[in-house]
Amino acid sequence: EEHHGIIFFVSWIFICAMVLLNVFVAILMDSYAAAQEEGEAQAKRVGLDKPQAVGDDIGKAIGIMSRTLDPRSWKYTEANLYHALSHLDKTMLDPEDKSFYFKKEKERLEEEKDKITERLEELEILAEDPQEQLFHPAWNQKSVTMAELARTLPKVSKTFRSNNPDENTMEAVWQTQLYFAPEDDTYVEEDEERDIVTLREKLTALIKENAALRNALAEPS
Repeated sequence: EEHHGIIFFVSWIFICAMVLLNVFVAILMDSYAAAQEEGEAQAKRVGLDKPQAVGDDIGKAIGIMSRTLDPRSWKYTEANLYHALSHLDKTMLDPEDKSFYFKKEKERLEEEKDKITERLEELEILAEDPQEQLFHPAWNQKSVTMAELARTLPKVSKTFRSNNPDENTMEAVWQTQLYFAPEDDTYVEEDEERDIVTLREKLTALIKENAALRNALAEPS
């Protein structure tokens, strides 16, 4: 009889455990079904076919909350928590959709970012010493026209005194040179330095010639 009593007791415990497990599963299924139905109902009220991702995240949060508050009690079921949150949700207004304004602000800041980046690149060049950079933008402030050059050449060189330079011809030749100039990167640093040396030599010769002419004009006849 003692063995029969133990078997009966174990069987009774097993049956009770199965019943409780089924009840627990049924509660979870009911909670899930209620949450799903409520989510679909809310989605239809706002003109959607199904709940958005926000609803899915809320469902996950409710599940975590249910397990965290008191995992040993059935009071904090997902269904109870969901209905409580749903009740509170109805007492609060939905947040105002300001995404349009934020999008506009984002576009404006991106445009400003592009302008700032472009300006920083310009300043990186402008911040360098013009005396050390042959192609520094500051040298654009010190420019002459072909007309000015054509008028000045006869004053500094006796070569042009009997044959004045034609500014139109000089301009045409210069523009042709620019048009047919190579666009690749074959203009290496050595060529640049050689051109600078050549230019300095020509300028030095012109200065000496100009000084000699001034001295000749200054001598009494």
